[in-house]
Amino acid sequence: MEDTITTTQKQEEKPTEKKNEEKKAKETAKPKKTSACVRAKDLPVSLKHAMAISDFIRNRKIDDSIKQLYEVIELKRAIPMRGELSHKHNLKGRIPSGRYPIKCTKVFIKLLKNLKANAINCGIDSENLIVKSAVCNKAHETFHSSGRSRGRNKKSHVELSTCEGRKGEKKK
Repeated sequence: MEDTITTTQKQEEKPTEKKNEEKKAKETAKPKKTSACVRAKDLPVSLKHAMAISDFIRNRKIDDSIKQLYEVIELKRAIPMRGELSHKHNLKGRIPSGRYPIKCTKVFIKLLKNLKANAINCGIDSENLIVKSAVCNKAHETFHSSGRSRGRNKKSHVELSTCEGRKGEKKK
C-alpha cells in the first residue's frame, strides 16, 4: 500500500513541476524591451521652437540633454535655429543663429524626465539612454465661437523615444 501512495504522490507532483517549468520558460522567453517612448499632445508651445529643441536633443544622452536645456533657461546656451536671427555666443564658441525658448525648454525637460522614468520602468539601463527620435507635429488650432481667432494659438504634438546606447558609442 505504501508503494501505491508514493507512486500517486509522484504522479501528482510531476504535472505541477512541468507547469512551473513551462511558466519559467515563458517568462524567460519574453523579449526584453530595448526602447521606451513618451507622447504629449496639444502642448502650448510654438512648433518652431519645439522643432528646434527636437533637433538639438536628438542622438544625445538624456542626462546631457537635460543639463544643456537647464543652461538654456539660465541664458548660457542658445538653441540653434534656422532663419535670419541674431548670432548668439555659446559656451563653446559661436553658433550661426539661435534663441532662448524658455517656455518650450521647460516642457521638454519634463518630457525628458518622463522618458527616463519610462525607460527605467521598462527595465532599460538608465546610464546609457540616448534620445533616438524626437518628432514634433502641428496640433489642430481651435478658434473662438465668433469665428475669428484672437491671437495665435500655438499648439504642437511631441513624441520622444529612447534606446539603450552601446558602450563604444560616444554621444554628446
